[in-house]
Amino acid sequence: MADPFKDYGVLQALMDVPYSELGTFYDHTKYVGRTPDLIKQYRPDVYGPRYDRSQMDMMINFMGGYDMAARGTDPQLARDGAKAYQYIYTGKERMPDAVGDYQENVAGIDAYNPEQGRLSDEALIDLALQFAQQRMGQK
Repeated sequence: MADPFKDYGVLQALMDVPYSELGTFYDHTKYVGRTPDLIKQYRPDVYGPRYDRSQMDMMINFMGGYDMAARGTDPQLARDGAKAYQYIYTGKERMPDAVGDYQENVAGIDAYNPEQGRLSDEALIDLALQFAQQRMGQK
């Protein structure tokens, strides 16, 4: 994937914020804040510190994208929101991490299947782990 932040700036990020989804975003951020505890509960064997480009980081980013899509957010709005969030939150000094975080968010968004419905937390953790391991070249 090409750099999603090339020629992207604060104005574009502010335009990409899905303002219609702010209520959903509040619940979403609470869920994402709990994901490390969920991983520790269901998969203590893979639980560990979260730092840029770590397995935990990739899993949490994937789960965050999945969660936003599973809450019924239009996939394109979820992608736009993830892009804006990563750009604003991560900052220029950590832009390589913002690119990876965004790609992992998008993978989670794309993994949600509305016909199947939301996976259980345990199944989502397993899917996120599989994604992170593949991304890191471990499987």
